[in-house]
Amino acid sequence: MSKPFLFTIAFLVFNFQSAMSETSKTPDKPASSVLTAKEAQNLADNVLRETSVVRGLPIRKKVLCGVQSPAQIQAMLKKNMDKSVASNELVAANIYFKQLKLAPADFNLPDYYLKMMSEQLAGYYDTKTQQFHTTSRVD
Repeated sequence: MSKPFLFTIAFLVFNFQSAMSETSKTPDKPASSVLTAKEAQNLADNVLRETSVVRGLPIRKKVLCGVQSPAQIQAMLKKNMDKSVASNELVAANIYFKQLKLAPADFNLPDYYLKMMSEQLAGYYDTKTQQFHTTSRVD
C-alpha cells in the first residue's frame, strides 16, 4: 500500500474516533431544504460562468444538471468503490488498523468511508452521460 493512501486512511480513523466522542455533544441540525431541478441547473450555470472567468477560457457548451437524492448518490459511490482497486486497500487498511489497535474491533472502514463521502459529496460529473448531478439535500 502506498504511504499517501495509508496516511489518508489513518486520518479517517482518527477523524472517526474524534467524531464518535463528539456525537453526544452535537446539537440537532436544522432541517435541510430540497433543491429543485431548475435551481440545480441555475447553480451549475453560475459555477460554469465563474469557472470560465477564473480560468480565462470560453464556455464550450452548457452542462446539463440533474438532481439526485442522497441515497442515489450513495449508491453511485458504492458502485464506483466496488469497481475500484482502492476498495481492496480499504479492506486491508481496516485489518491493519485493527491489528494496531487504532480502530475498534467492530469498525468497518469501507462502510465508514462510504458514509463519510456520501455526507460530504454535494455533486459529481458523470462522464458517461456528460451530466452534472447534485444532491437534492441542501444544508
